[in-house]
Amino acid sequence: MKQTIAILRSRWPEVAVLLAVWTGSAILGSSSHPSGSAEWAKSGILHCLSYLGLPLTLLGWILEPGFVRLVCLRGQARQPFAEMWRTGLPFFWRMFGFGLLLILPAIFVLFFITRAAGYLSHTAPPNLKDVMAPFVGGWFVLLIKPAVYMPALIINKDCGIYDAWKRMRSYPILRELRLPVLFLLSWLIPSCPKFLTGTMPELLYVATVTAQVASAFIWLVVLLEAVRVVGPPEERIVTSNPIADPTQTPQPPPLPAAHRKHRKRR
Repeated sequence: MKQTIAILRSRWPEVAVLLAVWTGSAILGSSSHPSGSAEWAKSGILHCLSYLGLPLTLLGWILEPGFVRLVCLRGQARQPFAEMWRTGLPFFWRMFGFGLLLILPAIFVLFFITRAAGYLSHTAPPNLKDVMAPFVGGWFVLLIKPAVYMPALIINKDCGIYDAWKRMRSYPILRELRLPVLFLLSWLIPSCPKFLTGTMPELLYVATVTAQVASAFIWLVVLLEAVRVVGPPEERIVTSNPIADPTQTPQPPPLPAAHRKHRKRR
């Protein structure tokens, strides 16, 4: 843990950019949500800024893998932001696909649960909020291990989603108990400002931003700690050509038979 904190402290400019991206995506993305606060919706400027939530999320899926991959390869040495972009761009579709695999099954199952409950009771489907809490809680617990280890494996081992799923079985989640505890903490902290609903709006905004920054920072700690658990980084071999494969030494082509006989005579 101390080594991870030292890396984050040494590379604080990159960490600050990541925290700003994730905090902005969380706050702006939730400002247009029906459950968001009324004060956010009253401002036309903030309503326009709410559309930046999705682009910031996509940007985070590029910069975060780039940052973590560079930490794996170069340690505490600071890197330019362009290098983070170039390094993280090849991981974008893998991280995007992994996010969809986590979210879409929950959406489909939750939809069928509400429809089935309404059909069996011969009434309208129940309110989504009535069945959301227990289902989301159980689904969230099941996804702790994939959510902790699979991003670390994808970035550190430079592998695909299915390969990361197979490798994940070699790492028991309870052996590294600090990882699920910190992961749960990173998800619970953003809910704390809801207890300040009756206070001044300014205080609520400050508490919301602070909670999102703390959540994003803890998640970075979890990701870097998981990277250390899964071992040294690897690079994907994209071709079997021995000239392009750094692990093999190219051999010269064999000599023709006539040339070999001429050399033996001499």
